[in-house]
Amino acid sequence: MDMHWTIYLQRDGADENVPLARFQRPLEGATPADSGLSMSEARSLLSSLQQVVAQGQIRAYDCLRRPKIQPHVGIAPTEN
Repeated sequence: MDMHWTIYLQRDGADENVPLARFQRPLEGATPADSGLSMSEARSLLSSLQQVVAQGQIRAYDCLRRPKIQPHVGIAPTEN
């Protein structure tokens, strides 16, 4: 039998949970080395976290900087 963990990230105010990592550890026959995260698992988790956070920041920055296209209200098309 194993213990399973799935780590999700949720930005404040957002409904979406983004899965970052999934880990499992044995219960029977476990050794001290089975406790916590391995260095490679920790690096992978940090890399996933960095990617999701950076993408969110870039999208938010892009939305603020992108010019808003305003519809032409009340202007009749001209004929040439």
